[in-house]
Amino acid sequence: MLAERRFTKVSFLNAHNANTDCRDAEFAAALYDFLILPDGIGVDIASKLLYGAPFPANLNGTDLIPGFLQASAEQHTVGLVGTTRENAETAAKTLSALAGQHRFAVIHDGFSTVRPSRKSLSGFGSCALTSCWSPWPCRAPLWMRR
Repeated sequence: MLAERRFTKVSFLNAHNANTDCRDAEFAAALYDFLILPDGIGVDIASKLLYGAPFPANLNGTDLIPGFLQASAEQHTVGLVGTTRENAETAAKTLSALAGQHRFAVIHDGFSTVRPSRKSLSGFGSCALTSCWSPWPCRAPLWMRR
């Protein structure tokens, strides 16, 4: 995906998002074309029950993404979506310090019901991340789909 410089929507499936996905058809449809990575003990337990083994790794955003971005020598534009604006801005600053070869920007918080314009997504052709670091329902996948 990155080698192709293709816009990629990434989300992390935790127990809350899995439950929301089962109850909310619109949310499930929104995640259809995301790269979904497992996050947390809840989905690990579900995997063990359903498939006999947990996921090989906990690929959450706080562990995987910083290391991945540090290891990526090619410059990418990374748009952060989700959580509160303050937390997303802190994440952008932290990631910039860890992986300064990339450009980071907060696109939108994950809880607003106001739909951002297409212009807010322009310029993020190489990578976009979405994360929900909160127990409240995250709207980011829904408006990214639109």
